[in-house]
Amino acid sequence: MTAFQTSGIPSGIDTLEELVLWGQLALYELNKGVTYKESQGSPVDSGLAPLIDFSIINTADNTQRAICRTSVELNAAWTSDGTQPLWNFAEAMSNAVLPNTYKAA
Repeated sequence: MTAFQTSGIPSGIDTLEELVLWGQLALYELNKGVTYKESQGSPVDSGLAPLIDFSIINTADNTQRAICRTSVELNAAWTSDGTQPLWNFAEAMSNAVLPNTYKAA
């Protein structure tokens, strides 16, 4: 897993939305281009999907939105252990080190 200290979260992040986007961008930086087998596939589709995908789109109401899609593998114990929150069952995407550009100054 990509470990970090909560004290390393940039001080300007003070909303859940900012925290989610910061985390998504950091994971994208570390795992862009990595794929996994999401479906069986077909002759025209390999069944591969990006582990994480990120884009910025212009919407119909003339705003811009960051679109993030992340696939996090879950430990199989999540189906039988109802005592812990789901995020406790997240498996590592990689063992990459969080880049300094994502750490508090």
